[in-house]
Amino acid sequence: MNSKNIRALNYLYYFFIVAKQGSISKSAEQLAVTQGAISKQIVNLEQILGVQLFKRESRGVSLTQEGRILYESISPCIDVIFSAFNRIQNQEDSNVIKIICTEAVAHYWLAPITYQFSEDFPNINIHITSSNAISAEVIEAYDFGILYGNGQWDALNTFLLFQEKISPICHIDYPVEDIKTINDLMKHKLIQLDPYQWRWITWQEWMKINHSQYHPQKDTLVYNQVTLALAACTNKQGIALGWEFMVKDLVKNNILKKISQFETLTGMNDYLVNSKYKKLSSHAQIFRDWLIASIK
Repeated sequence: MNSKNIRALNYLYYFFIVAKQGSISKSAEQLAVTQGAISKQIVNLEQILGVQLFKRESRGVSLTQEGRILYESISPCIDVIFSAFNRIQNQEDSNVIKIICTEAVAHYWLAPITYQFSEDFPNINIHITSSNAISAEVIEAYDFGILYGNGQWDALNTFLLFQEKISPICHIDYPVEDIKTINDLMKHKLIQLDPYQWRWITWQEWMKINHSQYHPQKDTLVYNQVTLALAACTNKQGIALGWEFMVKDLVKNNILKKISQFETLTGMNDYLVNSKYKKLSSHAQIFRDWLIASIK
């Protein structure tokens, strides 16, 4: 590692805090330093990398595309480091089960079902961390993770939770009678997920799986999170891609509907995983067995 990269590491924590806070002034308060000191660290990092990491705005700062890539890359590493600090300092209570998963899995699937687990086992606490930067490498810092992929991770035990099943979805009152083919579908307003910030399937990949080519529309609505795309659907703004585990209850409650003739299995799945090299506590084993039984 050259000296320039070593210097860059010195500035990364300041970058991480500012990115998380979205404000230099709030970051200065958290770190008990001056705003000028933080700004200098950020400028030094930008000069080393040769890119602008933040857009300076009247009410704070926001990440550039390059800044977003850096933040999503280092966040899991910093989470692992501080989790290790906590374990060493506090000898964490084995009654606490720590799980990491994506924001969508946490919001639409895991959090709702763990309410029931808490009722069944009130003496066991579930702590959920949501991060779209999740990877196999960060699982060691947690009891469990929920990972998307093909299930082939050498250092992890895996259990299939659900297959990736995707359908175009829209508001229950949105007119779809004219949609017979994918070409018909593309004539409607499609709600897109930003491919620079969304790591999973977008309309482009979905069309390819269905042997079609995606043609972007001039007035396409673009969101960086699926929660926002589904909110746009509930407001009758168009048609989005919906993952079965996310939209199941919305469809059941007649808020959204699937355009079911285009339901697609991608061949990828979501798995409950845990490290092969870290012994599960008795409470973690109870949670694992309960979760597996609940989805059968």
